[in-house]
Amino acid sequence: MCDEFEVAGCQDIYACNYDWSATDSDNSLCTYPEVGFDCDGNCAFDQAYVGTYSSDNYLDVFIDMYGSYNGPVNFAGTSNLELHINGEYYTDMYFYSSDFGWMDEYYYDMYGSAYYYDQLDVSAYCGDITIDVVWPNAPDGCGSVIHSEVLNLGTSAAQDGYDCLGNCINDIDADGVCDEFEVAGCQDIYACNYNSEATDDDNSCTYPDFAYDCLGN
Repeated sequence: MCDEFEVAGCQDIYACNYDWSATDSDNSLCTYPEVGFDCDGNCAFDQAYVGTYSSDNYLDVFIDMYGSYNGPVNFAGTSNLELHINGEYYTDMYFYSSDFGWMDEYYYDMYGSAYYYDQLDVSAYCGDITIDVVWPNAPDGCGSVIHSEVLNLGTSAAQDGYDCLGNCINDIDADGVCDEFEVAGCQDIYACNYNSEATDDDNSCTYPDFAYDCLGN
């Protein structure tokens, strides 16, 4: 091509400003997204689709980023997302991405995904749970929580003080009565102050003096 007709431009198919009309490569002109962002300065996961499903204590959470962007996204350093349940870390969600660059002038081919699918511990999780998908190394300017949602696992909720199987969460004396429901009192049926509602003997029993009843007669 004659020099006077050459068009200088970026010819890196992974650059934001790849130039299809360029005939003379000048990659010093190429621009790239910053870590954690796309070419327009949007946070990497802002346009991600998050799907959820739950039934019979099974939980399915997936991230799909196919075709969400009009150019490259810099996922450098993003190897895992995190799944939090009820405000606590639960497990990692491995993040996979592939990048094939500009396919034509209007189409950039990339894909990113992460998912979790398994049955949750039936003694620890039941009824409604709150899930958060967390981006642990989100850059400044981007939120670390990609998605937050309350889901029902399709099982009955636990009663206060009990786990999902109906067992006491706290029962120091292992008497089957949860600590928060214990009633302290005298459990000796021969004592003056016997308490039929007491579940935890507190050594408070009193007895009549010899030859007297509890009223002093």
